[in-house]
Amino acid sequence: MADVITAAGGFTQRSKPTGIRVQRGATTIWEGPLLQQSLSRGDSFDYLNLRAGDRVLVPARGDSERTIRIIGVLVTIPLAVYT
Repeated sequence: MADVITAAGGFTQRSKPTGIRVQRGATTIWEGPLLQQSLSRGDSFDYLNLRAGDRVLVPARGDSERTIRIIGVLVTIPLAVYT
């Protein structure tokens, strides 16, 4: 599994590795702590029962984090000017 992620270019700064999941069609077959443990052990595709067509999805960090950061900056500037 780690080889698949590496071959795809690896994790980026915007990746959210804790949200990684494996989907078969519209069904999520691996996700969360079980998948993370499997990745750390280096389990094989056979062990994970993966087949051709399964998708490994690594979500990006949500825009909510970016929005909160922007709001924080926008609130901090007036407070700094006020004080």
